[in-house]
Amino acid sequence: MQILKRLTVLRLTFLLALCVSNVTADTYEFSTHNELYSCAEAAESSLTTFGNLTYLKYGDLMCKNRVYWISTLECLHEMKPDFMNQVHGYIASYCSLFPQRNYVIPSSDGFDEMYQNASSTNWIVNVSTLALGEIIPDTPMTPNMTVYHLTMAYDVPVYNEIENGTYFSAAIIGYWVLVVLVGSIFNFMNKAFPKTMIKWKLNFVRKYFVLPPTFKKRHSRAVWLVGYIPTRVQTLVVAGHCLMNLLMVSIGYANFKPNMYLNSSYLMHELMLSHRTAIMSFGQIPLLIIFASRNNLLAMATGWSFDTFNVYHRWVSRTMFIHAAIHSVCWADYGARRHYISLYYAQPYFRWGVAATCIGAAILFQAWQFLRSRWYETFLLIHIILAAAYIAGCYVHVDVNGFGYTEFLWPAIALWVFDRFFRLVRMGLNGGLLKTSFEMRGTDVFRADISYWKTWTFYPGAHVYIYVMLPSGFWQSHPFTVFESNLPGEEGHIIILGKKKHGLTETIYKRLLNAECGKKDLRIFVEGPYGSHHHLGEFDTAVLIAGGIGITAIFPYALDLKARGQKQHIVIRWVVHSEDALTWMPDELNSLLADGTIDFKLHITSSDPSKLDKSLSDDSSADNEKQSSSTPSLNIVNGRPDMEEMVTSAISLYGSDGSVGVLVCGPPAMNDDVRASVANNLENAKGKVEYFEEAFAW
Repeated sequence: MQILKRLTVLRLTFLLALCVSNVTADTYEFSTHNELYSCAEAAESSLTTFGNLTYLKYGDLMCKNRVYWISTLECLHEMKPDFMNQVHGYIASYCSLFPQRNYVIPSSDGFDEMYQNASSTNWIVNVSTLALGEIIPDTPMTPNMTVYHLTMAYDVPVYNEIENGTYFSAAIIGYWVLVVLVGSIFNFMNKAFPKTMIKWKLNFVRKYFVLPPTFKKRHSRAVWLVGYIPTRVQTLVVAGHCLMNLLMVSIGYANFKPNMYLNSSYLMHELMLSHRTAIMSFGQIPLLIIFASRNNLLAMATGWSFDTFNVYHRWVSRTMFIHAAIHSVCWADYGARRHYISLYYAQPYFRWGVAATCIGAAILFQAWQFLRSRWYETFLLIHIILAAAYIAGCYVHVDVNGFGYTEFLWPAIALWVFDRFFRLVRMGLNGGLLKTSFEMRGTDVFRADISYWKTWTFYPGAHVYIYVMLPSGFWQSHPFTVFESNLPGEEGHIIILGKKKHGLTETIYKRLLNAECGKKDLRIFVEGPYGSHHHLGEFDTAVLIAGGIGITAIFPYALDLKARGQKQHIVIRWVVHSEDALTWMPDELNSLLADGTIDFKLHITSSDPSKLDKSLSDDSSADNEKQSSSTPSLNIVNGRPDMEEMVTSAISLYGSDGSVGVLVCGPPAMNDDVRASVANNLENAKGKVEYFEEAFAW
């Protein structure tokens, strides 16, 4: 896995270098284009006025007429001699757009030779010496400087906006590099100097900016029609991104000057806005891909959760689409006002651009949380297909006519391919196709015992994606928190507990329900591990709060903290719906709690106390004997706990001894309650009180 991480670093470094080099090359190309195009127009004007120039097909002038080539070179010789060596490449690139015409142009040396011969023999005529109406056919001429300056008045502002869009896109990427750098520094400090970081309480900052959601206390719970509310620090990061986009799309436009093509200030500024937003939209596509990737170096560097990158992915996608929509609307309106819209629609670049914009709108709509949360697997499949179609549409849009603004698309495509490739690598390193035992535990939970290749060392906080080779949904991957078994004979195995919901978990449940003794072997691929390890071992007290199946995230931390053998309070609070949870992992819990060193409470929210007491004391069956053997270590409390009171009492009881680390994994409402309670109790301990959350928001 260390090799995998190094390869990931190398691929991202390479892609960043590629992007920067392409941006630099295109910026130089844009500045060169202004002079070349203006000289080409000025040369054409001179030849048309005084040379009686005629040609039948669009393109023949530039690709067949040596008088035109020499006249263009003469213009550059007068105005920009450094750009003369670019003429051959400019004309060759343009003429390649018409392969059916079989244009043959001289080599670069041939261009130089033609110009030198014309210049040395005084063949080039100075138009200022000619009288209006005088015709000298088939002769190179100096440029019409009025046309040159009028063309430059159009070209320079338009192509400057392409440069501005490129630079602004680089600035937005730089902003995210800075955000990630700050997160990486804090993550490094937490891992390298945990004791020092625990001493930095920063209670005011953490209480009012880091921990709370933007509004009230809903963060893990989605808000109707809105989705998930980010934390305040996430909102500040997103606000910075949005403000940069707003500022960069609003300032720095050139003053309007009448030019060769437009006498309308409105149309000129509409055209400039269209070009700038087009590049700024493209510039954010790599951010979208890397924020949505599983093999994400940024996650390794910062320690941020999948949820955090999901927040940033969504907001970057919104600003990217807004730029794309502005570009599309402006360009369509520009064409309509100049009566070019039918001509535009005849061009493939325009149709692909319209298609890409419509696909982008469809992506945003189908990613609406209301739809995403109810039909996630359908959403994900459609989302991937539409995203691929969007990037393809963008690529063809700019490539079909040789526009060349693809410096941000290739890195995005490469990032997507590498992410998928490393997913396959991870599955291979975990042993490929594994035969795994699944069995029912309780009424709606199953357990999977996975014997994987030991290519990575298990750590608390790890989760994996599994692909179950069933006819329905074998292509789907689902995240599961894993823990390492602490039972004899299962050393080195990773265990998954899954709860029946919809989709894959329901399919597995039905298979086990119809199997003998509720057990069945299934073929699976395991992709992982992902996730980061929280440094709970550095706190004087570790408070671990689990809700339902969230015990799978809490349990490995408890095992790890206990195995350290250090002087530390370990507090576990597990909230479950019914006593059925006692059947999920009784032996593992019994082994963990047998010596009584852990402060453990089990809260059962909907149970009949008399029925529970009877079931725990009845030794008439082997299953009840198993449950009974663990009861001395269980402190069972009936009824739903008050999270505020639970967190406050734990911090008050143990916080006087020093620092407290609180880890929660449960239903969204529980996570939000614990987060709010920790924020309210930051000052109620001798040392630092820190909050950690294991959650996976769709």
